[in-house]
Amino acid sequence: MGLVSIKFDRDMFVDFANIAGVLSSDRDFLDAFKSEEMILVKLVDESDYIEQINKRFDWEVTEFSRNEMLLYLKFEEPLLISNRVITDKIEVIFAKNSLLFDERGRNLEEWTKIDHKIPP
Repeated sequence: MGLVSIKFDRDMFVDFANIAGVLSSDRDFLDAFKSEEMILVKLVDESDYIEQINKRFDWEVTEFSRNEMLLYLKFEEPLLISNRVITDKIEVIFAKNSLLFDERGRNLEEWTKIDHKIPP
C-alpha cells in the first residue's frame, strides 16, 4: 500500500455540473475520479526482469483540495513492487481534463500525465 500526493501548481476546481448525476456525498465525489474515468492510474515495470510478477493493485482518491490530491494504492503483492531487483513507476493520467480547471477557467492539457519512480 502507499500514498501518492499530487500537488497542483495553481488552485484547481472540479466542474460539478458535468458529474452531478453521480454525486450524493463527499465519498461519491472522490469515487467519481475513478468511476467516471477522470483519472487513470498505471503501474509501469521499468526493470529488465523477465518473470511474470503479480502487479495488480487497486486505488482510490482519498482527498482532494484546491492544491492537492491524495491517492491510496493497495497492491496485492506489495513486496514485489520496486525492490532491489525490480524498478517500477506509477503513472497518473488526467483523462477527462474538461472536469478540472483553475480559477481562470483554464483546463489541464488533454491527457496530462504525471509519473514518478516508486522507491524500494
